[in-house]
Amino acid sequence: MTRFGPPNEGIYILSIKEAPETNAQLINFINQYEHELNLLMEKCGKDTEKLCKNEKNRVEAVLIFLDHLRTIYQQNNPFGIKNGGGGGESEALKKNKKKNKKRKKKYVPSAYDLVDQTYDRWMRIDRNNITNEPNINYGLATGSDYFGFVQLVRSSNINARYTFDPAIHGNTGSYPLYHTSYEVFSMMKKFIDPDSTAHRTMGQFMGVLMLLLSETPVLQLNVTRYTSALRQAMNNLKINDSTILNPLRSAIDDFDKTAQDFVRRSKSMDTENPYIIRAYNDQLLQLERAFLNPLGQDSDHTDFKHVVYAPSKTNQYGVVGFPTVLDAIASDNKTEINNQIAIATFFVRGASSTLKEFDNFCS
Repeated sequence: MTRFGPPNEGIYILSIKEAPETNAQLINFINQYEHELNLLMEKCGKDTEKLCKNEKNRVEAVLIFLDHLRTIYQQNNPFGIKNGGGGGESEALKKNKKKNKKRKKKYVPSAYDLVDQTYDRWMRIDRNNITNEPNINYGLATGSDYFGFVQLVRSSNINARYTFDPAIHGNTGSYPLYHTSYEVFSMMKKFIDPDSTAHRTMGQFMGVLMLLLSETPVLQLNVTRYTSALRQAMNNLKINDSTILNPLRSAIDDFDKTAQDFVRRSKSMDTENPYIIRAYNDQLLQLERAFLNPLGQDSDHTDFKHVVYAPSKTNQYGVVGFPTVLDAIASDNKTEINNQIAIATFFVRGASSTLKEFDNFCS
């Protein structure tokens, strides 16, 4: 299926700051999407039920992109509004206007809306001032919600949720009735989220995110973030003699160099070659799996496999990082500390190797 949208389409759905800056760019993108939509409509004879699943999804995505770009155009040109690039609505949209109107009624304020976007609110309430982006926590909690995915399935995972604005509610962890017998729909409807705004927005945010990940040939994952996660986890290890951590610190530094080289090579990758794309995506998928120790932490905790993000004996639910090293430090057994640091170092270097070039693996 041929696509005509820009390669980074959808990024500006999540942030108006990433939208095309000029009318010429807007018109160009709108024309590209209208052309693609016309081709899809011609292929199915205006009956989208004849399209395959991926093409149906693509029609929905193109309509979302068009609606978003036109809204931006209208805001930029309040006295000269046009529906399309230069010639008004496409023929496909004219003939399907009633259907499009019905479809638009299904879309309610969500992650890609212009008014008080999820992204903008996230930046305003929970900003990372170092990276100048919304704050993202590394490592999921190790409770039952994520255990199977993080420790056993070996997948890359994400959790997104609404949280409290500390300026209004303080540093509360959750609402008082969480996990009580009073936590029923009527309570949610009356006190927590009467209009289902938070639930609906997060559902749509995750829906758009999954659509982008499934529709984009090249996975949009930045491996250099794992360097930040590893360093953060290592810095959480409180030990009197920090030089003991030097082997682990060196491994993380080498991981950083390999990750940056991986990103650099990806920018010159032949995105028209399906074999190269497959190899690149496979390397991304194997990265997370490389951090899992098949033996687990010990004979009593064989299911706690993730070397970086598994529960420790001192914290069975939250995530601090390098749990076996943390437990060894708590035991104050120097031999055990060195052993666990060596194991963690081994797996960090193993993860680094998954990102290297196939023909330059031993470098």
